[in-house]
Amino acid sequence: MRFKSLIVFVALVVLGLVAGCGGSNKGGLLWIVLASKDAGAVDVLIDGQVVASNRQFGSLINNLSTSGDRATVTFRRAGTNTVLRTANISLGGDGVLMILAGKRVPGAGQPPLQIQTFAQDRTLPQDNTWEVRVINAAAESSGRSDFYLNRVNQDQFATNAVFLNVDFGGIAGYASRQTIEPKRIIVTESGNRNNVRYDGQGDTVAFNNRDKKTFILIDGAGPDLMSRPVILDDRF
Repeated sequence: MRFKSLIVFVALVVLGLVAGCGGSNKGGLLWIVLASKDAGAVDVLIDGQVVASNRQFGSLINNLSTSGDRATVTFRRAGTNTVLRTANISLGGDGVLMILAGKRVPGAGQPPLQIQTFAQDRTLPQDNTWEVRVINAAAESSGRSDFYLNRVNQDQFATNAVFLNVDFGGIAGYASRQTIEPKRIIVTESGNRNNVRYDGQGDTVAFNNRDKKTFILIDGAGPDLMSRPVILDDRF
């Protein structure tokens, strides 16, 4: 079976942070997003123990704890011993965002899956603001994408994009906004507002004071189409 777009997103958020950052004295807290249409169902193991079974494309698995600041995370084909990828994770600071991603066209000698890591930032936004960032995990969308957060009655021609030119596997760092109201998500081909990859008209996302969110763009019903992004609350 080909895994041309196998992507598993794992947000590892360390507890035990300073006061005001939502921490505790436990080990690590693990978020997993399964963003592959082609992988089928997946089982997830932490340090050899199954923590989630038969999870499908688009699933969010949250609030999984680890016993310390290191863990081995394994992804298997559901109901089998077939390992798709294993990673040893070292947690520190505010945590680590790990991406297990399939390349569109792996190069010669390259594995079908790759791992990328990013620092997690759980600092509190300023009062009367909220923050958002985007990760493009839509392997079936060619080229780069532009990301909009508009008012309910605004299309992609009404305002400028929040993020431009977000490539597959790329991350756009936090942007801060002050308008506390529901937002309509729109994703287009980069530089081509007429090519809409996702439009959340009628399906808005609420932003409250000091919210901090990560939007993960995932594949849709066909090439160059996207489903509703998976949304992680970076503060909880």
